[in-house]
Amino acid sequence: MQMFQSLMRFPSKVTPTLPPGACLAGADFTGSFGYMPSLLKQFKAALKTKSMIAPGDGVLVAVSGGMDSSTLLHLFKEIQREWELSLHAVHLNHQMRGNESNLDAEFVRDLCGTLKIPCLLKEVNVKETQKKSGTSFQETARRVRYQFFEEARAQTGSDKVALGHHADDQVETVLLNLLRGSGLKGLSGTPQVRGPYIRPLAHCFREEIESYAHKNKIPFREDPSNSSSVYKRNRVRRDLVPFMQKNFNENLKSNILETAQIIRDDDEYLQGVVEEMFPATIQKGDQSLTVLGAEFLARPLALQRRLLRRAFYELTGSLRTISYKHIESVLGLFKNDGRFRRVSLPHGVTAWSRGVDVVLDRDYKIPELNLKTPSPEGIVELKVPGAVGVAAGQLQFTAGLATPDEAKNLIPTSTRAHFDFDQTGPDLRVRFFQPGDRFVPLGMSGRKKLKSFFIDEKIPRELRAKIPILTIAGGDIIWVYGKRISNLYKVSPGTRKILIIEGAAL
Repeated sequence: MQMFQSLMRFPSKVTPTLPPGACLAGADFTGSFGYMPSLLKQFKAALKTKSMIAPGDGVLVAVSGGMDSSTLLHLFKEIQREWELSLHAVHLNHQMRGNESNLDAEFVRDLCGTLKIPCLLKEVNVKETQKKSGTSFQETARRVRYQFFEEARAQTGSDKVALGHHADDQVETVLLNLLRGSGLKGLSGTPQVRGPYIRPLAHCFREEIESYAHKNKIPFREDPSNSSSVYKRNRVRRDLVPFMQKNFNENLKSNILETAQIIRDDDEYLQGVVEEMFPATIQKGDQSLTVLGAEFLARPLALQRRLLRRAFYELTGSLRTISYKHIESVLGLFKNDGRFRRVSLPHGVTAWSRGVDVVLDRDYKIPELNLKTPSPEGIVELKVPGAVGVAAGQLQFTAGLATPDEAKNLIPTSTRAHFDFDQTGPDLRVRFFQPGDRFVPLGMSGRKKLKSFFIDEKIPRELRAKIPILTIAGGDIIWVYGKRISNLYKVSPGTRKILIIEGAAL
């Protein structure tokens, strides 16, 4: 890997010598535009209305050598004095096209020398880096590229990084995301401003850039891969968009951009709502996040999905690999059927159910889980909050707390029971049937022998010793699992804190 080369070349003659494969949009390049095209006006307007840069800023311009980025560099050169900008160009030689990649780097170096703009170059063998990282080529290239941008920004003290994406790129991105399946964020395209990264040409079409480059004799290089049918984006650009324009709507691209803007505005609003409710819905741990079921299930489904995506991003710093199916599988963990579930997510994250809550964990480990089977006389402790396994690990009990409002959406079932926490206390026990057991079944006022209760419930003799019994620390029965809770520990109108215990088959 080659480190940065700071290149400041100021040749007296401004006509560049172009390497093979380069194009010159017009005759000799004069270095002075003279012509005030609509593209320059749009460029200036975008910088102002979107507050992309401020006078005196340092700007890195990412230049591949193609028409779009070369034109972007010239546009910044045109306003450099007016805006008092400190300009640098950056070029990453990814070494994917052999000598052509080297010629691209030479071209960018010469172009920057002609414009008297310092240029930072770096070489990275992206293919070799991909083999070590195990990610896709596109993801590896993106990561390497942005890492380079951040290094260059730190080295030059620049405030912003300008990228050459234009309106046609936006249209293609929206269509590609639609074809592969996407939520609002994907259908909104790429934002013009994201942190220090700006896209001043995002609302300018390719033909406008081409016209400007031709009129101002801007040199650039053609990348043959841009016409290859191997890449889906190229097929969308070359085949799908023209077909749709011809047969369905000649204003297709403008309409897609307008729709993307509407979706982007909606998406930003909803994301703001999610940010406000996130602290009350998600509890942070060292390597995990706990989605509080009572609070979470009170939210509309649309916000539930966004909260889960936001939680995943909080853990991993990326949403590029999380899919609709992943989110739906996590939502399934909140089902009220009493079964313990877990699902694997990208980046080594495991989501698993813990009572009424769901945990997203980068270091998956069920807390306080004891897989010992109690003997007929044995007792397993269950702390609140906490979890414990019984019956040789085939059954798990989890215990958590909720306010009465939080518990409204968590209806008791045969495998989930609610108790008055002030009555039970935080130390519980799990055991099995013992001769002489008695309790006060829900709806009754007097104690009843557990043996008689089993007979009334028509539970076969051979199954009675296999039904877990939950008690308080003093031994009083609060729940005959799957059958009945004790009337003495039920939730009442005066209950301040609800203990929720849930059993799940592993």
